[in-house]
Amino acid sequence: MSIETLYEEYRTEIIGSKIYELIKKQANFVRKYPPDIYNYGRPWQENDINDICDETILELLIEKKQIQYIFDQIRTLDSVKKLINFNIRRAVIARARKGPIDRLRNRLKQLAKDGEIQVQTVSGLDWYSSAGMDPELGQLLPSEVTKYADQVRHIPRLVSRSGTSRETMIYTPKDFREVVSVVLGEGKAISDKDFEGIFKVLLTPWDRTTLTDYKDDDDYGNQQSGRSQAIAAMTNQIMAFAHGLTLNEQIVLFCKGQNISDTDLAVRFGISRPTVVGLKKKVFKRVKAFLLEIENDDRGSAMAILLDNLNLVAGAATQ
Repeated sequence: MSIETLYEEYRTEIIGSKIYELIKKQANFVRKYPPDIYNYGRPWQENDINDICDETILELLIEKKQIQYIFDQIRTLDSVKKLINFNIRRAVIARARKGPIDRLRNRLKQLAKDGEIQVQTVSGLDWYSSAGMDPELGQLLPSEVTKYADQVRHIPRLVSRSGTSRETMIYTPKDFREVVSVVLGEGKAISDKDFEGIFKVLLTPWDRTTLTDYKDDDDYGNQQSGRSQAIAAMTNQIMAFAHGLTLNEQIVLFCKGQNISDTDLAVRFGISRPTVVGLKKKVFKRVKAFLLEIENDDRGSAMAILLDNLNLVAGAATQ
């Protein structure tokens, strides 16, 4: 394959079969990356390499216009390969930057891709349901999101590794299938956004800056005891703050955590949209000021605990 052949294809097709073939050939090096971090816990297979190629092409070469840079600036085949490798590596690393909820959503998509569940896309939103079902589509109420989360809380989760920025899969493949099966078990179609909400309620303790692991070290118990006391103190501080919010402020904060629009909030509670916007700005300002009092590494966990506590009050109020 010559540089001239690639240039000609770029001029006529942007990315055609020859450029794709080169990208796929170069992408084989990703197999050296740990699959539990960079491939959602699945051993690297041919389809996974294809997925990485697609992510590289769509998210970097086309969306970020890297393909234009490559062929506008580079004049040798070796340099083209190096830049393609660079972008493939960026696509792989981007996976590791995703949080635990992003990882679970990607595993959900993989289950649909493998045919274990079915998915349909309506107005840009993915809706998941059990195979062979033809359910109606409808967003869950916040109280329903909490209900589904409660139904799968008993399913065990994996323990993370301390001393590393890497996170575990959270659920084994078997247990994750059980989570999805239970949620879809009532025969409803559940949107990707609602699954995200369920995962947020479920995984509030899972923050990348505070994940811990069991060790055989003698001092591990002391470390855990100190950490537990710190978390308990922070939780009491958060609950005191939450109780200082008015019910309307709690409801607005809770519903925004579930991605409910200002317009929907106004309709649901019989107030004007400007009133909702003003209330939202006020409560966000209070939350921001409160989080500044929390240690930087614990702010993600603090926000998660706050939202989890709001589920108890605001979730019931929105039923």
